[in-house]
Amino acid sequence: QLSKEEVKKFRKFVNSPYHNSYYTIVKLFEYLNSKYPDIKKEDLMYKPISDYVYGLKKGNKLKFRKLLSDFTQVFEMFLIQIENERDTVRNKIVLLSALRERKMKKRFAVNYKIIETEHSKVSDKVENFYLNDINLHQESKNMYTANDMNLRSLNIQNISNSIDSHFLISKIYIFLDMNNL
Repeated sequence: QLSKEEVKKFRKFVNSPYHNSYYTIVKLFEYLNSKYPDIKKEDLMYKPISDYVYGLKKGNKLKFRKLLSDFTQVFEMFLIQIENERDTVRNKIVLLSALRERKMKKRFAVNYKIIETEHSKVSDKVENFYLNDINLHQESKNMYTANDMNLRSLNIQNISNSIDSHFLISKIYIFLDMNNL
């Protein structure tokens, strides 16, 4: 179940033409939001949703199934979006990848320095930290392949070190889970 804050964000998401171009999905959201947080099974049936979304036009069962499918797709994209918002370093690494692929070296360099500084300040070095570290150095290695062999070598060593750290931390977590059983 979504929190009240997530429902507010989902409303904006559903109403954004970039994420959703169907007015019927907006109507379905309004209908479900009017029932939130006590949505009952009978609220999700064909008749009440069809009456609310399609009104006098009277939708059919095929349109209803397509509406639910489209709504589910928008909802799943929203869930991906809110998960992405939680890991800002990973998102910035994705930006680096996009900049590298488009050969935007100056923007890459500026963003890389910012991300590297932000990432180095992370005090909670858990599995995700090392995954991000691996990806960050991988992007740097891929960007500067032929230009600077010393930087390439340093990135390869950093990737190797982060893989080792990620492996060790993962093994410790698995050991603790097994021990708790």
